[in-house]
Amino acid sequence: MVYCFHYHYRLPSETTGRADEPIRSTPLDKAMKKTPEKKMTKPNRPANAQRIRRILILSYLVITLVAVAASSIPVLLLSSNALKNKVTSLLYTYTSQLVQNSDTYLSGYESQVLLLFADSSALQYDPDDTSLSQKTRNVTENRLKNTLQRIRVMKNYGDLFLVSPANHLIGAPSLYTQTKYGTMLYSTFHDALVESGGESVWLPVLGKDNSRIYYVRELNPQLLLIASVYAMDFTNVFVTPVDFSDICVRLISQDHTVIYSTTSDDIGQPLPEEIEKRLGEHPNSAFFSQDYLISEAECAHGFTVVCSVATKEILSDVYDLRLLTLTIAGITLFLAVLASFLLSRQITKPLAVVMDNLHQRAEYDLLTNLLDKKTFEEHVDRYLNSCGPEMSCSYLQIDLDNFKHINDTCGHAVGDEVLASVGALLNSTFRKDDIKGRIGGDEFAVLLCAEGKSLEKLCEITRESCIRLFSSMKYLSTTIAQKTGTKDVTVSASVGIAIFGCDGNTFQELYQCADKALYVSKRSGKNRFTFYESV
Repeated sequence: MVYCFHYHYRLPSETTGRADEPIRSTPLDKAMKKTPEKKMTKPNRPANAQRIRRILILSYLVITLVAVAASSIPVLLLSSNALKNKVTSLLYTYTSQLVQNSDTYLSGYESQVLLLFADSSALQYDPDDTSLSQKTRNVTENRLKNTLQRIRVMKNYGDLFLVSPANHLIGAPSLYTQTKYGTMLYSTFHDALVESGGESVWLPVLGKDNSRIYYVRELNPQLLLIASVYAMDFTNVFVTPVDFSDICVRLISQDHTVIYSTTSDDIGQPLPEEIEKRLGEHPNSAFFSQDYLISEAECAHGFTVVCSVATKEILSDVYDLRLLTLTIAGITLFLAVLASFLLSRQITKPLAVVMDNLHQRAEYDLLTNLLDKKTFEEHVDRYLNSCGPEMSCSYLQIDLDNFKHINDTCGHAVGDEVLASVGALLNSTFRKDDIKGRIGGDEFAVLLCAEGKSLEKLCEITRESCIRLFSSMKYLSTTIAQKTGTKDVTVSASVGIAIFGCDGNTFQELYQCADKALYVSKRSGKNRFTFYESV
């Protein structure tokens, strides 16, 4: 992902043509004979002949101009409406994808925090209980600190600690949080949790604190868990493609305060008035207001994703086309019939380009340029349903080895570089007709299509493709290390393979078989491929 929109319409090159030449009249010369008896005079001509010709030509021009304008303007208006409807639909699809990304991102932090609930002592421990011996306190708190440390290693927490009503701390809050809330740590966050009415709550803005988002959960009545993540980490969640740089993506709280914005200059501020007053009129949808195209969708954690783009940015080219059409109609009479045809091409061609770009962004994973999981499954199912007896294909489930270690030791930027490079590698290793997708964080899949090949030949092609992939990954490790300046990068993958017709006939059947084969590859030492038939 992103996604303000920028549309580029390409006008046809200058069209030339030959106009009909106006009828030229030639003076009538008569021979005049002079006689001595009578003087001959010139015959009378219509006094307004030239004027009538000019009126007829002008009338023809006006009628043609009106006819072209009357036929062109409705086409432009209808095309504008069609453009609005298509862009509206695809912008909401993009917004929904961002909501899913946001929910997945925050749920990842919640799932890690739940590890504390596996420790029964944490559910019963009261740090303010004076009846407990010092030894019991030390043992329990050391166990809780170790658990907090393990959780913190897994995610990029700004804060992760426990606090009691007496502000007794287990774990170390950041200096920022301690300075900000001091002795009011427990009361501030506990009051916010009670006000939410739930077991846990995400608090985006406490006292205009815009640098981080706090997660609060009651471990037991005497122990409150407080974690925080940096608001700017949403930069990796709300990825806006360069082609759609005009889109402004915002994550807002329930009081419409901006938590994160791709423009960065309105974080902590209320939404712009034009967007604010229209928000909620069409929940979980996209719509045009006077000045903006707005799309909003609610997240599962109490936030809302709002995408907006100025209407004039979307329709500016349409306005230019209207003026151009009328100008051409007034100047070039001989293009009256051709103008409508050219106008249709001018409208539909850039519209198709815009729709293709938006459709691709809605279906493709922005980081790896591969199909996302849902689209990949749809394409595979559609292909398998159309397979005849002559079709042969294999399904490859690919999982990167030790990817978490790369993220933890080298950072997410290097991890993203690895994922992007693997996506490019899959596109270059497999054919264009093969279906390639990213179906998880570090999980990829390929449907290798070999029409008319025997089972033995299909297996041979699949085996050779895996060998090429593994060979390329060896060089990929060196390339990424040189590019990022990180030495501890080793890229390899384990692959599980299922054969269509032998191991399964649907996506789900092939997925399950390939996943089992992948598990065998992992268990057998990684960096290898396994056919399901050998499992």
